[in-house]
Amino acid sequence: LMQVMSNLLSNAAKFSPPGSEVNISIDINGPLIRISIEDDGPGISEEFHDKIFQRFSQGDSSDSRRKGGTGLGLSISQAIIEKHGGKIGLESKPGKGSMFFFYLPLKGEQKVDLSVTSNPGSIVSLSLQINHDVAETAPDEISKPVTPSEKRILHIEDDPDLCEIMGAMIGNKLHFESASTVHFARQKIYSQLYDLIILDPGMPDGNALELLEVIKQTMNASTPVIIYSSSEIDKKIAAIVDRVLLKSKNSNEDLLLIIESLI
Repeated sequence: LMQVMSNLLSNAAKFSPPGSEVNISIDINGPLIRISIEDDGPGISEEFHDKIFQRFSQGDSSDSRRKGGTGLGLSISQAIIEKHGGKIGLESKPGKGSMFFFYLPLKGEQKVDLSVTSNPGSIVSLSLQINHDVAETAPDEISKPVTPSEKRILHIEDDPDLCEIMGAMIGNKLHFESASTVHFARQKIYSQLYDLIILDPGMPDGNALELLEVIKQTMNASTPVIIYSSSEIDKKIAAIVDRVLLKSKNSNEDLLLIIESLI
């Protein structure tokens, strides 16, 4: 969730004019908490509202093109929020700024510290002065230490954007690592035990399927292997792995469900 806030605040600062403000609001209504980030930027046309959370999507304005768009930040933020059982959305009109907001359920005994206000049911508003000299893009990944009991996943994939989204979706329950070449993946497999491995055969330096024998030699025989591929896989190969998923027919969410069922 820290990464979500970092992504949204970074985008708000990046697209707001110098000297303007970014407003953060927190509202608790029954079992839900709503957090919104509002900026004074150029706004986003309504036709792009449904697309803005997709990979590489951006509002079609000269300002967004000039500043490089929102990258993967919004797609990753959506994956994290939905992983926590929430929803993320947008309210915006061209020339009138944008407000990104997300809802999260308040579960069990979890409480939100609203000590800055005397009325827990009211909206807490904070204002941030924009300083474009120090505003930076949100970090791609917030690292965390690995605990001994934490399950490890290795994703062998040369698409860094897909790896980034999967890492965000997996969240804090599992330790996620990626390798973008067969050579790098082989090094990781020889040096570290993993509880599950995902691989795409089509790597820039060779066929990742050759790693199946390495995995068999170095890992526990029961270590699950998922092939997540852009092309059809031979039936003989499919028979020796746990799952074969085609990217054209299965979403990242489908892959996540398979991971949770195997680990």
